Amino acid sequence: MALAPAGYPGNESQIKTWTYQLGQVSKDLAIAKADVKAIEAIALNTHHIHIFKPVTTTTSTTTTTTS
Repeated sequence: MALAPAGYPGNESQIKTWTYQLGQVSKDLAIAKADVKAIEAIALNTHHIHIFKPVTTTTSTTTTTTS
């Protein structure tokens, strides 16, 4: 690292910036982990989905009466 000793006042803003950025990365990784878990759950349950399931059709009849 090309920073001066820890007591140098110029380091404080750099360290605060890095700390903030690491916090953001941590949040982003937590979101990514949750997304991966959701995708895994969907993938593991796909064996229950039948893509080529036959389509059932219903027919309706209308009765008309005249008097």
